[in-house]
Parts: sequence; C-alpha cells; structure tokens
Amino acid sequence: MNCPGNPATAKSRTDFIQLMTKLNLPTPKQMLEVLPANELCGQKF
Repeated sequence: MNCPGNPATAKSRTDFIQLMTKLNLPTPKQMLEVLPANELCGQKF
C-alpha cells in the first residue's frame, strides 16, 4: 500500500486507519450513491 510521495501510505494498515480517523473528515456527499455503482463495476450479469 506504499504510494510514492504519500507518507500516509508508508506505514501499516492500522497506522493508516488511525491517521484517517484523527483527520475527522466528513463523509463524502455522494458516498451512498457511488458505493453501489462501484460494487457493480466489472461484474457480468
């Protein structure tokens, strides 16, 4: 999960989750609309 230039991804998954939690960011406005669409991406019916 290491992305060059992004120090947040250079540590463990647990450290990343703790960092993101501490930022106290709001939920993205369209999260409930976007997640179902992303879950379907790549699936054949």
